[in-house]
Parts: sequence; structure tokens; C-alpha cells
Amino acid sequence: QARLMSQALRKLTANIKRSNCMVIFINQIRMKIGVMFGSPETTTGGNALKFYSSVR
Repeated sequence: QARLMSQALRKLTANIKRSNCMVIFINQIRMKIGVMFGSPETTTGGNALKFYSSVR
């Protein structure tokens, strides 16, 4: 899923910027099991949404 999101966002970002529109993604939070330090929350789809977003 992470690779698919990264590939899709790489192709879409130029078209989205050129058309001057906004895209809203809804994602879910999952809990990492056995995390002692840091946040136990993680999002599905890897870091692509965080990396490609211009406003969060």
C-alpha cells in the first residue's frame, strides 16, 4: 500500500497544482504493539501522505 500511495501521489501532485484544486485524504490511525518510547500511533499507507502534503 505504501508504494502504491507514493507512486500515485508522485503522478498526481503536478496535475493537482496545475488545476488549482484541493484533494482531501481521510486516513485511519492504528496502534503499534509493543512500543515503549515515542508515539504508538501509526497511519496506514506509509509516509507518502505526510511527505507529499502541503497543508496538514
